[in-house]
Amino acid sequence: MSKNIRVYFSHAIRGQVGVGATHEVQNTNCKAAQDMAANVRQLLFIQRPDIELDFYIPADHEDFVQIAYDEKIIPEVDILKVDCLIIKDRCDATVVFVPSWDKVQGGRKVEWKFCIENELPVAVFERAAQAVAFIIEQADGKS
Repeated sequence: MSKNIRVYFSHAIRGQVGVGATHEVQNTNCKAAQDMAANVRQLLFIQRPDIELDFYIPADHEDFVQIAYDEKIIPEVDILKVDCLIIKDRCDATVVFVPSWDKVQGGRKVEWKFCIENELPVAVFERAAQAVAFIIEQADGKS
């Protein structure tokens, strides 16, 4: 019998560049997150093919967010509120991708703190194996 788990994949969008990040920088950060998510999926499948993982990856929706933000339709604070509602209402756990050269900051910090404050399962990770171990733990703990 397979186990289903939905995990929010928190990652850098503007990253260390901050508010001055160009769309090119944002796209590069999003691509790195998508690549890491693919690595996590592959490693999880190798280790535990019985776990069906559904990631919510903000990078997959970045076109919408970039336009909404650039056109001042939706401010950053509201985008992050929606992200936190997705975490709370639609995901079983959250993983926060922080490469070795980076730190938890910006939107990732907001999402991480939201999880801590609301006692939601969350793990910060650098390597795919760390995320996989956490996801397995969460999937095995689901009833």
